[in-house]
Amino acid sequence: MTKKDFTRLILSGKRDILQDFLAALDETRRPSKRQKDLADILRLIETRPALKRKIPAALKSKLSF
Repeated sequence: MTKKDFTRLILSGKRDILQDFLAALDETRRPSKRQKDLADILRLIETRPALKRKIPAALKSKLSF
C-alpha cells in the first residue's frame, strides 16, 4: 500500500488513525521510526485538521503544530 492509498483510507474514515500511529508512543521502537510516525501524523493533520481532535494528549505533546 502506498502512502497515497493509506492517506485516502485515513481521510475516508475507513481506518482509525489512532490505531495506526500508536507506535509513535512505543519507547521500545527505534527513535528514527518514531520520528517517521510523528511526521506521518503531522502530514495527515495538515491535509485534514479535524483529525487533530482524535489524537490523544500523550501523542499531541510529541507533535509540534
